Amino acid sequence: MYIASQSYLFDRTGHSLVEAITISSSRGIRFFDFSSNRHSDPSTLPPGKRKDVAAALADHGVTASQLLIIMADGIASTSATARDKNMAYMQRCGEFIREMGGRQALICVGGYREIGVAPERSWVHMLNSIGEYGTWAATMDLLVGVEMEPHVYYLLSNMDRLYRALQQIGLPNLYPNVDIGHMWMTREGPEYLDRFAGRLYHGHLSDHNGMAHSNNILGTNGVPFSAYLQKCRDMGIAESCRQAGIEPVFSMEISQDDSPVDSVENWLDRSLAYLKAHVPELSL
Repeated sequence: MYIASQSYLFDRTGHSLVEAITISSSRGIRFFDFSSNRHSDPSTLPPGKRKDVAAALADHGVTASQLLIIMADGIASTSATARDKNMAYMQRCGEFIREMGGRQALICVGGYREIGVAPERSWVHMLNSIGEYGTWAATMDLLVGVEMEPHVYYLLSNMDRLYRALQQIGLPNLYPNVDIGHMWMTREGPEYLDRFAGRLYHGHLSDHNGMAHSNNILGTNGVPFSAYLQKCRDMGIAESCRQAGIEPVFSMEISQDDSPVDSVENWLDRSLAYLKAHVPELSL
């Protein structure tokens, strides 16, 4: 299983995508996840810069491993207009990651529960939206991850709900994104992955204090990454990825909008040092 960096950390400090890829590559990182905000927003990234980013990936031998569709909060909206707008945005994200040579898009920050709306009604809209996107993505040869968000105001607030949603939608190109820090926050141990056998491809390494979603430098709060990674390995994540034509990758999801970052290098290097020293299941 391999380590990836994410553009989110670099976006926060004003680095361009080309700079983010260059800095990541200088640390030996060969996989890169895009976050669809700021510099990575496909709706605002001009064609010339897209070509520069694709060229940087190729020049440094870095693979685009996933695109995080950050603002997918309209998928459960009661407004058809909002859902259609959200779908168009998600499709632009899918087109962008394919342009970068990647084959995975992730629906995250999705399934937002509207105030005053019955959750059963929102659930149906969410299922329909994810199903529509998954069907479209299949025509693009895209795998679509769906992420559990550890907050009560999201419909997919634990792994049980995520499993139920994926079962009800029933598309073969959908998979559960394994965010270890999120599972740590919801008190769901590695055994909660058992039901997803054959569907594990990608995950995130996030570190939280157990209560707040803080995305600290990895190793700050003692999240037991190895236990979850060993479970993924035992469940055959390498073989599942081989059959799908991709590599098993976990990206470092570090930094949060409300937390100061003194330097990208400090956050990146300290997180990598922790993984090297304490998480032998991962390599560059």
